[in-house]
Amino acid sequence: MPDKITDVHFADCSHFEQTCDYQQVYFDEEREAHLVDLWHYWENRTIKVGFSTFTKAYVLSMYWSAMTMTTLGEQPSPNETMQSVFEILDTVLGMVLFAGIMGSVGDLVAKANKVKADWQQRMDGLKQFMTYRNLHAEFQRRVLKYCEYEMAKQEKMTEEEMRDTLPPKLYTQVNKYVQWSILKSSPLFDSCEVPFLKDLAAYLEPRDYGPGDVVCARGELSKGSFTKGKLPCRSNISSFKEMLIVSSGYLRVVDPNDLPLRTFREGDVVEDRSLVWFPNNRYRNRRKYDVISVGYSQVAEYMQSAAGDLVEENCSMDCEMYEESTLEERLIAMRGVINALENNVNENYEKFKVIFFFNQS
Repeated sequence: MPDKITDVHFADCSHFEQTCDYQQVYFDEEREAHLVDLWHYWENRTIKVGFSTFTKAYVLSMYWSAMTMTTLGEQPSPNETMQSVFEILDTVLGMVLFAGIMGSVGDLVAKANKVKADWQQRMDGLKQFMTYRNLHAEFQRRVLKYCEYEMAKQEKMTEEEMRDTLPPKLYTQVNKYVQWSILKSSPLFDSCEVPFLKDLAAYLEPRDYGPGDVVCARGELSKGSFTKGKLPCRSNISSFKEMLIVSSGYLRVVDPNDLPLRTFREGDVVEDRSLVWFPNNRYRNRRKYDVISVGYSQVAEYMQSAAGDLVEENCSMDCEMYEESTLEERLIAMRGVINALENNVNENYEKFKVIFFFNQS
């Protein structure tokens, strides 16, 4: 059967060269009468490209399959009963296999677009809701941009869904494995024991932020979990977020003049200094800069309210203190405080002046 497929031949000379000029080629009505002459003429003027028997057999089977699916093919018609039965069974089996393959391909396409279709349905519902509530156009744009971002990620399972699906103990172990090595890179936890870091990593909660969202605001009072190098008792525990780990995206630290100071990338620990509480020092217990999200980012936040038992159980553990603030950081923070006080005084003065002149009149 593979012998039916002849090898490919290419002309070894240009069409306009005199050696390739053969006048009889242009007489189509007499071509069959000159086939032998044409063969001998082109025998030494062509390049033969040969193929193996396996390649010819494979091409022939593909050709036969294509002919069978599109037309009746070239196989002879059955003449006996057994041949007819075999032909019917073969045709039915081929149709079943073809239908199964097409169905599997359809399922793959449907599953590939499932996330996009789900988010498209959510976007339609959100558009209807925002139009009904008459929300501002800027809010609608931000909501739709977030939906497009989630749609582009093609995540079939979120962090919350994985937490609800897995058993609590297994999810805790997975979270420990992912986060504890990152905590180890922080100077604050450099001397802490590995079991404590793994337990602490279990209390990191994922949060999503959009472009320009303020993750930590300047001037916020941090509720430190570590007091003067030691873990405090339950009385100092609050529900504020104190430490961040960048899971994806970028976070940027800006000064009071909105000038970028530092950029945190995936795997960096942010605001671990806020875990330290300095007694009788309000300046050092407040955040010095704003931390904003550059684009869309996911952050793992340490929430003190969830880790109260862990902190209380490790009250005797000593941790290495984070280095003190530099003079430049203190001066910048003091300038912000002075500006805020000056604005407050000016506002109070304007109010007093209005009230004074009103009483005089």
